[in-house]
Amino acid sequence: GDISLMRTEFTVDFTNTRYSLADIVHIEKNKIWANNIKIYDEYGNSGIANLMFSHQNFNNWNMDIRVQANNLAGLHTTSSDNSLFYGTAYATGLFSLKGSFNDLVMDINVRSEPLTYINIPINFAVDVSDTDFIVFMNPESDTLKENITEIERSSFKMNMDMSITRDAIVQIFLPYQMGNIRSSGSGNMKMNYNTSGDFSMYGDYITEQGTFLFTIQNMINRLFTLVPGGTIRWSGDAYNA
Repeated sequence: GDISLMRTEFTVDFTNTRYSLADIVHIEKNKIWANNIKIYDEYGNSGIANLMFSHQNFNNWNMDIRVQANNLAGLHTTSSDNSLFYGTAYATGLFSLKGSFNDLVMDINVRSEPLTYINIPINFAVDVSDTDFIVFMNPESDTLKENITEIERSSFKMNMDMSITRDAIVQIFLPYQMGNIRSSGSGNMKMNYNTSGDFSMYGDYITEQGTFLFTIQNMINRLFTLVPGGTIRWSGDAYNA
């Protein structure tokens, strides 16, 4: 049959963004689907979505969600959500989320829009992988016994192709607390991320205007103005720009 959704919200955990919709969802044998659903972010911006959830007698679930975004909120995170990159982003372009519930792949191909603020800290390495064993204490023994237990872990991959426009503000925190670069500019960036904590960046970012706050051990604290033409280049390692 069909379900008419009158007031429905959902949140994408990885990007911490919330969306709402009101439309008709079709239910068939081993498939739940909807086409051309209009979704809204928290700020009234919209996009068109097609979605399908397939299953085998309510087991082995798979999803295929595709969104054509029009100035849609795509990121709303802080450093506590993701230390690799965080901020607020509005984008126009294509978004897809496909795969089984424990093996998802997110593909993003978008252009940045105004009010986009991205923070990229390259001042420390981050290990976001989870421990995959559990340590048990034996109350009848004074020795510590390790029982290695395999845990079924979900897999997640993100591939992002982003065309950065001068409307976006990018802030890069430098290593060893040497300060930060805050800039508007343009460039084409590729970002890849997975559950194991592997994060890579590729592309050139050309600065047009902004500031460079240079600090050393609180002894030197100097603010410089950026002039057009500077380039920041990533070739894989996000911490080796």
